[in-house]
Amino acid sequence: MIPPAMPLTNPTLSLNVFEFEAKPSAEEALEALAGLAIPPIETLNVEPISGWATPRFLLDREVTDETCRAGKYLHVNFAKAERKIPKSLLTAYCRMEELAVMKERGLQALSRKEKAQIKDEMKKRMLPKMPPNLTGSDVALDLPARRLYTDATSQGRIEKLELLLAQTLHTAMVPLDPAGAAIRLFNVQAEDLAPVVFSPKPNGDFVVNSVGFDFLTWLLFRVETGRTSFDLGGGLRDVRVALDGPVAMRLEAQGAHRVALRDGAPLGGVECQAALLAGKKISSVKMALQLAEDQVYSAVVDGGTFSVHSLKPPALDANRDAREIFVDRMSQLQVFADAFYALFGLFLRERTDGDAWGKTIREIHAWLPARRAQA
Repeated sequence: MIPPAMPLTNPTLSLNVFEFEAKPSAEEALEALAGLAIPPIETLNVEPISGWATPRFLLDREVTDETCRAGKYLHVNFAKAERKIPKSLLTAYCRMEELAVMKERGLQALSRKEKAQIKDEMKKRMLPKMPPNLTGSDVALDLPARRLYTDATSQGRIEKLELLLAQTLHTAMVPLDPAGAAIRLFNVQAEDLAPVVFSPKPNGDFVVNSVGFDFLTWLLFRVETGRTSFDLGGGLRDVRVALDGPVAMRLEAQGAHRVALRDGAPLGGVECQAALLAGKKISSVKMALQLAEDQVYSAVVDGGTFSVHSLKPPALDANRDAREIFVDRMSQLQVFADAFYALFGLFLRERTDGDAWGKTIREIHAWLPARRAQA
């Protein structure tokens, strides 16, 4: 039985999406995952241990079909156990030792080198006595689609997850960030796109060259000019988009490189207007996607990585089998991801059409100064 209270099934969650090349069977994948399960906690010494665990709890090494398969998905945890010394505790013990040494030797102070030696020695003494600290990242593998979903969003955590997946399935995780999604889903080389300036009077010659930032800023233009409905194809023919704060904007030029606006109506404020006119682009924003009358997804999207934070999918009926809840949530996340990337694809189609993009830039240059009336 898979418990429902895992991060990917929470009412609000973080999300990163990856693709991979390998396409093992579920049985092959489960055997490989079990082979790199987290070692027994009794083996933990001063060096961290990590590996796969089941969704039941972070030290559960019983990676099997019964514990980890839910529909077409394999549900596992990237678990890590390590010993850590609380900083305040280490500081107190070091100071106590320093005072004892100073008293014994009749000194008023110790050199920096002596303090460092005491700190190193104290770490060696204290670390083995510290209780294990457990952390985990929820992971869902859609083997038929060769896609991985995880709540891990920090770069360090993702890099470790990439390494473990490579060791397990002998395949690389390709992030569906702006560059990854562009090439894998739409055969567009993001680095071949020329830098674009949205402001008719930018801050000098500085340009933010980020296709993800371009996408979010283009989306603001579309929404504010009344084109809030998008035909994304398939069953997503009338997807409605709304944008709201918090919003972050970026341009590494003169003045502030980054601007963060929240509370009230930040997109309609004079601060946002001034940042856009200076050449800044939207680096993150809260986005709502309405796929149907009762299907609204809201999330804060990072334009540099396409990491999703504070994602709120439609509510699920919790009074059901936990495995069913997980499958339904993963179906929601797949729908959200497909809609988001299809929206990105519409932008890329326009971005790579010289005539269409030239027309869009002229419209943006006319629209941007006129936004002041909305402040």
